[in-house]
Amino acid sequence: MNRRSRPWWAPALGVGALYCFYAATSLVPPMSSNDGCHLALLRAMVERHTFCIDDYAQYTNYFDIAVVDGHYFADRPPGTALIAVPLYAVGRALLGVLDATDRFDPGFYAVSLSSVAGAVSAGILWQILMSLAVGRGAAVLTVIAFALGSLNWTYAGVFYSHAIVILLTLALLLALLKHLRCARAWHLPAIGCITGLCVITDYQMVLLVPLTALLLTLRRDTTPVARIRGIAAWAAGGLPVLLFFLSYNWSCFGSPFALSYDFHLATLPVTGAASAYRVPLFEGLWSILTHREWGLLLWLPVFVPAVLGTRSLFRANRVFASFALTFAILLLLLTSKLQFFWGGATHDLRYLAALFPVVFVLYGVSLEAFPSGWAGVSVRVAGFAAPVFQAAHWGFVWFLGFRLGRAQAAVPGLGRFESWLTSVFPSAARYWPLILTNAVILCGAAVLVRVVLERPKPAGGDEISQTSPSG
Repeated sequence: MNRRSRPWWAPALGVGALYCFYAATSLVPPMSSNDGCHLALLRAMVERHTFCIDDYAQYTNYFDIAVVDGHYFADRPPGTALIAVPLYAVGRALLGVLDATDRFDPGFYAVSLSSVAGAVSAGILWQILMSLAVGRGAAVLTVIAFALGSLNWTYAGVFYSHAIVILLTLALLLALLKHLRCARAWHLPAIGCITGLCVITDYQMVLLVPLTALLLTLRRDTTPVARIRGIAAWAAGGLPVLLFFLSYNWSCFGSPFALSYDFHLATLPVTGAASAYRVPLFEGLWSILTHREWGLLLWLPVFVPAVLGTRSLFRANRVFASFALTFAILLLLLTSKLQFFWGGATHDLRYLAALFPVVFVLYGVSLEAFPSGWAGVSVRVAGFAAPVFQAAHWGFVWFLGFRLGRAQAAVPGLGRFESWLTSVFPSAARYWPLILTNAVILCGAAVLVRVVLERPKPAGGDEISQTSPSG
């Protein structure tokens, strides 16, 4: 099927519909000290033009918070709040123009970022699979399994950083794949900017910095001069993010190289962030794979079929496969040593959020590689099973327990059906006009991005040289 005959509107409508589902089932924060910390920093930056969260410290329950000279600061990496600033500021300004500021709920516009991120992540995964020549049937099953059978669904409804991490990881993979296929001048600065945002959203993502630099340095299909220019363009793209991060640390903690963990109120005094990585490697790795509450082999049915797709991904694009798999393995090993994860501070794989994009890219390739036979049937059954496992793991506990309990406690006079509806779709009744408006805007943005990404290659001047040096 050629490009003109493709139903371009279908992915856009899918992104919009998925956003509506995520937003309607979202929980408006603050629900815990984690999302409360992000919301406090977001409101401080937009409304007070400061990093100090003294006026919003109550959101953190005074737990996920740093204290410096009697003032409160966020104890979470600043990337999530920074990325949420445009959406929050625009929503606040729009309601001001409409003279409806009394209806403005900071929590809704904060959690909207996670819902948008979750929906856009599914669209980006689709684009990656199309770029890898995965068939439409396999791509549809992969995106459905990803949207409803992974952490993307869990965290698209709360203002945690993990949906943002998944989005940024997928965006980076797509940008790298596009650059490797048909390099253009804006690719490398964009890759540098996305890499920087990944790091300041989740500090473990610092793994991407040396890996990306190594990929650009060791490429054999460019001249040495082109490699140097490429690395410079990549670094230039990440420089604004780096400067923001250094100034943030300096303003909050007195040094560009100080982190909030050194001033955490609940754990003072601390011995440094590195002390958290002290679990024996093989013991932590075995726990990640087999633990009854979060084991990859138990709760992610597509994990084993994804591993089977490794060879096919190398055939599709060897450089891209090397980068993605190296990052996934290093992240898996690093997280296996993390005391917070292994020690039971979480009941899911949130610290491995950046691993899920790689797993589902591999799964999509695996579906294409095994079209029939027992292997093909097994791989497809795993895809259909992923949402079921996700519902069993989170749905019954969260939707039918936690959310139902909250709805009945908040509105004890509701009937049984209305109580169930409010618990399953807690944001739909109050925010449906905003949800539909955001969905329309998101569909339009998806169409625009698709047009930009699939623009015909320019005749000259816009590409980065891909010629190999002559012998």
